[in-house]
Amino acid sequence: MRHSGYGRKVWAGAMMTAAAAILATGIGAVGASAQELTQVPPFSINDLMALKPASPVPYVAVAAPRPAHVVSTRHKGRFDGQAIQYTATVGETFIPGDDNKDAEAAMVTIAYVRDGVRDPAHRPVAFIFNGGPGASSTPLQGGLAPRIPDKSDIDSGRYIDNPDSVLDAVDLVFIDPIGTGFSRALSGKPVEQYWSTRGDAQSVRYFIQTWLREHHRETSPRYIVGESYGTARAGHIAEIGEDLNLDGIVLISSTGSPGGEDLDAATRFPTFATAAAFHGKGRDAGKDARQVFDDNVRFAEGPYLAALVKGDRLSAEERDAMAGEIADRLGLPKDFILAHNLRPENYDFMLNLLKAEGQRTGQLDARAKGDLETYAKRNPPYDDPSMSLGAKGTPNTPTSPASNEVEKAFLAHELGYESDEGYFGLNLKMLFNFKHDVDFNWRPMDAISKLMHTQAKLRLLLTGGLYDITTPFHTAEYNLSHADVPRDRTTVRGLESGHEVYGGKNIVVFNQILRDFVRPAEH
Repeated sequence: MRHSGYGRKVWAGAMMTAAAAILATGIGAVGASAQELTQVPPFSINDLMALKPASPVPYVAVAAPRPAHVVSTRHKGRFDGQAIQYTATVGETFIPGDDNKDAEAAMVTIAYVRDGVRDPAHRPVAFIFNGGPGASSTPLQGGLAPRIPDKSDIDSGRYIDNPDSVLDAVDLVFIDPIGTGFSRALSGKPVEQYWSTRGDAQSVRYFIQTWLREHHRETSPRYIVGESYGTARAGHIAEIGEDLNLDGIVLISSTGSPGGEDLDAATRFPTFATAAAFHGKGRDAGKDARQVFDDNVRFAEGPYLAALVKGDRLSAEERDAMAGEIADRLGLPKDFILAHNLRPENYDFMLNLLKAEGQRTGQLDARAKGDLETYAKRNPPYDDPSMSLGAKGTPNTPTSPASNEVEKAFLAHELGYESDEGYFGLNLKMLFNFKHDVDFNWRPMDAISKLMHTQAKLRLLLTGGLYDITTPFHTAEYNLSHADVPRDRTTVRGLESGHEVYGGKNIVVFNQILRDFVRPAEH
């Protein structure tokens, strides 16, 4: 059964942006049954008609209902060649509810702050969050933090120094939204008020305002870094957070549709072609990834899109010729391309590129491959060979494990923060009960562009992976080019990676990109 473009985006977007949270460490989920994985909460036309732009809520510090659980520890390490001492703080911040009066949740965050800085009040700080919605910041910690899991033996639970961490240049605050990590609604308070586009963005905005005030960092250059759905959160914060006076926004693997099946097909095509070449398929087999990607951007924006927009006005001869060109580039049969109306979708490509070998590609990272029959038995998002569940992961029972015990042990043993709660790496209950207050085709770049035009110091960094089928990089490039962003304050970097741009060897590359991006604020 082929889904409509709208329905497909609701399903695939929700499942696969959440799936990104499970990369790198074996992150569990909580509160969803296997049956719930196959259902998406209904979204009626009345919901769509009721959508309104977000509006800012005045900042009012709420009284603490009890002493906050906060633990700080001192550490040292060498980052970008510099010997550095730093303080790690894991702690609660109380967050107001819908009425903006009383504390109704406790957000637990992990902050790394460099010690011995001559002028800490003007040192840059980055607030970092993942996507889902329902994903913790664990994967981002695994790429940017000063201590990271030993990727050579991910199931050992060992943590090692990360010499590439950007802590030399910017303080790092990792945010787990309410319902992820250790962040929870207070007893008797409704967690659902934070599980909406507005509630989620407002709670994170409130935390950032509070952290800056409590740590006397109101004059520090400040950045927000969002990955996957976190890029949408960053856009919503831009809508309501003009008073944050941001210096920069970093979008990793950005969400947002270009609008319409023709543009969807054209903007994902370069990713398909680059993945095909990696697997030795198509006319570009074995060529440089960037060269293949750029060449297929030109094809997709030129003759391919021109053919698609003709629709049924395309002659039989033209259709046949275009199908042959697509087949040549993707390494798929021409009859297959014709049967899919010149517009192969994600699963069409992933399940058929390596079908002759009995395999399929990954979605978060198309370079990965796995046994076609084995992965067909797994529920989404666990049917993706590019996901790593760790030794304790169970593909069809995402409630097991309920807690990421590796991260929980690290926070307890190295950073001194102990909790009786589970550390929720991915909360599927949050994912499936999240209320999207905006159109699913909403693009974060549009909101960010508006803020950039009113705040002359605000800069934007867009990055993504050339092998990411979940959030294709050229889709993000297209959205950016149609958002009227000030180009002199915008940096765009596509990496030879999947959804996790800081994974593997790219941990060096991405951290340097981020380091270069925040350094102008130091001068």
